[in-house]
Amino acid sequence: MDAQDDTATLPAVRDAAHTPDGGRPAAPSRRKKAATGTLVALAVLLTGGGVTYTWLRDRPAAEAPEGPGEARSVAVIRTDLGEQKTMAGTLGYGEATTVKGPGAGTVTWLPKAGETAERGKPLARIDDRPVTVFYGDMPLYRKLGQAPEPSAGASAKSSSPASGEPRPATTPSPGGAGDVAGPGTRGADVKILEENLYALGFRDFGRPDTLLTDATVTAVKRWQKANGDQHPSGVVDPADVRVIAVSARIGEIRAHVGDRADGELLTLTGGTRSVTVPLPVADKPLAPQGTKVTVDLPGGAKSTGTVRDVGTVAAQDGKTGSGGDGGGADSAAGDAKVKVTVSLDDPGAADGLDGAPVSVGFTSGSRTGVLAVPVGALVALREGGYAVQVTGQGAEKPHLTSVKTGMFAQGLVEVSGPEIKEGVRVVTAQ
Repeated sequence: MDAQDDTATLPAVRDAAHTPDGGRPAAPSRRKKAATGTLVALAVLLTGGGVTYTWLRDRPAAEAPEGPGEARSVAVIRTDLGEQKTMAGTLGYGEATTVKGPGAGTVTWLPKAGETAERGKPLARIDDRPVTVFYGDMPLYRKLGQAPEPSAGASAKSSSPASGEPRPATTPSPGGAGDVAGPGTRGADVKILEENLYALGFRDFGRPDTLLTDATVTAVKRWQKANGDQHPSGVVDPADVRVIAVSARIGEIRAHVGDRADGELLTLTGGTRSVTVPLPVADKPLAPQGTKVTVDLPGGAKSTGTVRDVGTVAAQDGKTGSGGDGGGADSAAGDAKVKVTVSLDDPGAADGLDGAPVSVGFTSGSRTGVLAVPVGALVALREGGYAVQVTGQGAEKPHLTSVKTGMFAQGLVEVSGPEIKEGVRVVTAQ
């Protein structure tokens, strides 16, 4: 019966309340009242039902609600799982070291940011003289090289070395910047000078050692002439070189050509990109030197890295604790962090980025050779715990089997149970 047929019953219900002779309507009985109410309600319901049907029938298909994603089956696998703890880090070139000018003179040339500072190359030019990069673990602190001319009246013995003996060294007087430590001088700075000259191909003195000789002076003059000095002095002034540990990257240029050379010239950073992570002291055991980590870069790129250095000084990450009742001190101790430096296994993964926030994953636990399924395969049981749905083979029907879960990692979960074996197929969410 359609909606129109149902509504046609309404006049019959109305006329049933009148007498056959057309007089005043008789008082309806309770049964008639109930029948009348039922028929009216039924008519309204069916009419509404017809409207509802029409609305659903005419509704565009795009508005239909989507059902759950299709399920698929996967095999139980045997694998190694690693649980990770993720920390925020910063991609960059490490801490910057400031290079200052020698004090006197005018800046006549500066390199460009991003260039490499390496042995034998100029770091700057002051009064058109190069400040050359040397490698070493300490700066030169005195002038080394050509001995000063002997004063009038000096004995021939004092002005020339005895056979087989080094020439006596000139001893600088306190504050005597003009004094030169000449042949016969011994010291760690002499060895740094000779090591760098030797590496650059000026080897007149033989193997580097701590004794400065006339042969060292000859090597210095040859090096100076190769650097464009037409009147080599044979003396290396501390202002002529900048000793750094290894090659570095030119960071920020802080001076301009024409400035006086008595301020900051530029900064040096590490030569390769690395990641710095402020690691809570409590998590320091997660990052021994040489540990492998994962690095999530901006834009979704992923890489791996190796812990290169672990700091030994704990700080509160730039914050200071509050005083008072001592609670601030406890908080400061709890927030203390050490700096961990991570080198990227593939530096090219961060090409185009000189600095960026990254996420670093440290392995906090691992399981080897366990059976695992995707986390989406777990079914929560009403009585507690989990199960997986085994697809069944042959005459066996799909069914649930309870499992015991272990480590969750990498989108997988360790599972065990009577029916859980490698290769068994289970249902997982698409």
